[in-house]
Amino acid sequence: MEIILEKVKKHFSKRRNIIVWIIVISLTIVSLFFCLIYTKDSPAFIPEETRGEIRESIKESVAKPIKSVSLPIGEAIEDVAYDGGDVEANEGGEVDPIKGWSTYVNEEYGFSLKYPEGWGIIRSDQGIFSIAPDEDSYSGIGLFLYPDDGIAIDEWWEDNHKDSPIISSLVEIKMIGSHKVYVFKETSGMMSSYYVLKFNKNIYNILPGGEGYSYVEQVIKSIN
Repeated sequence: MEIILEKVKKHFSKRRNIIVWIIVISLTIVSLFFCLIYTKDSPAFIPEETRGEIRESIKESVAKPIKSVSLPIGEAIEDVAYDGGDVEANEGGEVDPIKGWSTYVNEEYGFSLKYPEGWGIIRSDQGIFSIAPDEDSYSGIGLFLYPDDGIAIDEWWEDNHKDSPIISSLVEIKMIGSHKVYVFKETSGMMSSYYVLKFNKNIYNILPGGEGYSYVEQVIKSIN
């Protein structure tokens, strides 16, 4: 009797695993199909606000559940959902990813940066700056400036987030343009990524959202 029960358990266990992977693969195919439709840069029939809502829906309803089963597949879907589309090439054949971008200059904090065409500076006061298509958009990039007291970035991050209920960790240190950037990522909650760097006696904590993930590195490169 025990042998039969063991065989039955193994049978249903295998069936359950097969069903789970069928669901994952099916959701992946459907998600990628919709992502490819809604990540076009200028589909005249789909307003930008609607595309932003769809991207957020894909992230929360599709990518996030799949990540709990298969992290690589979930992250791939999330990355595709925030693909900024193709960039144009200049006359020399070189890719110019920020062609047509506007320039923002802040004399108080001593920096300038470029931001995507069609976006604007939504907020710029008390060391907090926000660039986005509009005030109600899900997409955008927030910049939070803090005085650089000479502390290392990883120590600064730990000191400023030790009381936070959301856990985050350093996942990467890389050069983006001329800036050495520390990338921290939440391990719970919204799984947001933060790009932290030092420039001109300030620490920049940069938080992208929605389409901001497609543009954040180009924005960082332009900081001068």
